[in-house]
Amino acid sequence: MEGVVTSNTSNQVKFCCNLLQWRDQRLDQKQKKSRMSDDRNFDDLAERFQRKVYGSLKGDIRLAVLWRDLEEQVPQIHGDKPLRVLDVGAGLGQLAIRLAKLGHQVTVNDISSEMLSIARESAEEAGVAGSMVWHHCPLQALSSCVEGAYDVVLCHAVVEWLVDPEPLMVQLK
Repeated sequence: MEGVVTSNTSNQVKFCCNLLQWRDQRLDQKQKKSRMSDDRNFDDLAERFQRKVYGSLKGDIRLAVLWRDLEEQVPQIHGDKPLRVLDVGAGLGQLAIRLAKLGHQVTVNDISSEMLSIARESAEEAGVAGSMVWHHCPLQALSSCVEGAYDVVLCHAVVEWLVDPEPLMVQLK
């Protein structure tokens, strides 16, 4: 009886298909976790980045351009109402600190503990560290740390360092 599928065979085929789907899902989860760990982490470059990039005229210009663009896109940053701001991949935290100094509710995230440490020191020097929320995790895990909507989401110089940037785009919508 070639070509005839009996009820027993049909159930076995369904079971095998379900088993294969389960295996593929598990592999996908493992691959996603592996890809997260492959995202660029600046722990090994934090001090050099601070000194060579932002400790120079180049860094001053870069920050001035970023701030100008932010003011153009979000003029409310100079308003009376505090905004909820999420800085994903905040790095050294310059923009986040400046926004916190303006009275906004700022949540900072970075995968690099070294970058966050430098950012927190700078925030303490500016007197705003205690008013900021700090998260050290890959951005793919950020949804388990933060709640609610944000008025502004900063994501400067992050996407190009991700192995798989598509989930970020979905998550930020």
